[in-house]
Amino acid sequence: NYANLGDENVTITDTTSAANVNAILGATSGIVTATVTADTAANLNAALTSATATDALTLTINDTSLTSVSNLLALDGKTNVAVNASSVNSMTDTYTNLNSVYAANTANTISGLGNEAVIISDTTSASNVNTIANKTSGAVTATITTGAVASTLSALTNVDANDVITFTTNDTSVDASDLVALAVKVDTLGVNSVTTITEAYNTASVATVVTNALNITGNTELVTITGGAISATDANTILGATSGNVTATVTADTAANLNATLT
Repeated sequence: NYANLGDENVTITDTTSAANVNAILGATSGIVTATVTADTAANLNAALTSATATDALTLTINDTSLTSVSNLLALDGKTNVAVNASSVNSMTDTYTNLNSVYAANTANTISGLGNEAVIISDTTSASNVNTIANKTSGAVTATITTGAVASTLSALTNVDANDVITFTTNDTSVDASDLVALAVKVDTLGVNSVTTITEAYNTASVATVVTNALNITGNTELVTITGGAISATDANTILGATSGNVTATVTADTAANLNATLT
């Protein structure tokens, strides 16, 4: 028997199981330094009940997919060494928890993340989705809170066509260019509230932009061209794309040409 032990720092020289390391952790209040055999985040977290943030445990998870990041976050609080999560190629959780994981990755208390597919499980803001998209090169799947087309488009600077985004606008009037640009970033775009599409007269290929927007919304919207005159050809293209009323100023021409073009 040995006396007066229980508060010393301990270094375990061989790689050993989480259960073995936890036994040593439970026997001393000192700092334990050890390399733990790789395991799932859930198993490691469940086994290391006596570990604290002051211990120097080298932890490697071997999960390829995490349906929750709670165990990974818990492990981050059980060692002062970065938790190696490089095996992870997909993870799912709320925005708050995912953002916490990526903050830890940035702070190098969790390592190996940055190319995994991510599913944000709760509906969240466009800004939050953009934050996660900036943290990984993998595809982000998310549903964005209902809102305006223009502000949503402005927020999604890091989202691209590889991401799987769902968004529903509550706008009644939208800019055609914004709607077409947002459709590139959003896979499921709900636009049932839209009754009017507007576009500036000097937009390049104004008819193409407007008709593309009308195709997104279902070809029944009112169309307003603002700020100046458009060609009769462009006007006629837009008229042919919607059953709604079109408000526009058409560039002056002969009566014959206007009548022949505006079919």
